[in-house]
Amino acid sequence: MKDAKYCAHTKTGPDGAAAHRSEWQPLDEHLNNVAVLVSGFAA
Repeated sequence: MKDAKYCAHTKTGPDGAAAHRSEWQPLDEHLNNVAVLVSGFAA
């Protein structure tokens, strides 16, 4: 599983079906975005 890629969120099309995997949000990108967001709440 050296090249395994994990996704945080999947997009859906207008018909409710999952969008192509290339449009999903990668987990590392999601976690970085969350870290930036919550750092604004740190005391």
